[in-house]
Amino acid sequence: MLNQSVINLNRVVDKCIFNINFNTFHLPDYILTEKQKDKFVDKETLFEYLIEKGLRNKVNENVRDIYRERVEKELKVIKMGEKLIDYFLILWDIIQWCHNNDILVGVGRGSSAGCLVSYLLDIVQVDPIKYNLLFERFLNENRIGKKVDCEKIILQTIEGDIELWHDKKVLVLRGDIELNLKASEIKEKDKIIEIY
Repeated sequence: MLNQSVINLNRVVDKCIFNINFNTFHLPDYILTEKQKDKFVDKETLFEYLIEKGLRNKVNENVRDIYRERVEKELKVIKMGEKLIDYFLILWDIIQWCHNNDILVGVGRGSSAGCLVSYLLDIVQVDPIKYNLLFERFLNENRIGKKVDCEKIILQTIEGDIELWHDKKVLVLRGDIELNLKASEIKEKDKIIEIY
C-alpha cells in the first residue's frame, strides 16, 4: 500500500514542471476595482487617500502635525520598496473584508504595529505613536527588499571565478580564524574552505 502511494506520488511529481525564477521578486498586485478606478488615478492615489482618511478619523486635530510628520517619514521608505504599496492595500482589503463579514481579526500584525500607516489603514489597531513603537522594527531602508537581495557576486579564486548569491554561506579562513560569512562579506585575502 505504502509502496503504491510512493509510486503514485512520483507520477504526479513527474507531471509537474515548475521553475521559480530567483532573480526577481514574485509579489502580488493590488487591482483597483471599477469603482476605485472611477475615483482614483492609480493605486498610490488610493493609498494616500486612505492614509489621509485615517488621519482625519483617528487622530485628534491638535496633534495631527506630529502624526503627519511620521507618515511622511514612513511613506518615504514605503515608496522605495518594490510593490510595498500593493502589500499595504492587499492587507487593507483583506482586513476590511473581514470587518464587513463579521470575521474577527487580531489587533496587531507583529512588528507592523510599529507602522503608523498600518494603524491609519486599520490593518492594526495599535497607535504606534501613543505606545512609542518604532517603525524601523517593521521596515527600514536596509530591509525594503530591494533587488540587492537577489544579486549574485563573483569570487575570484585560484581555481577560477565562482558565482554565488550574495547571501550564500561560506566558511573562510581569515588569518588563523575560521569564519562563517555571507559571500558578500568575504575579503580579498580570505581563503575559502567550504561553500554551503
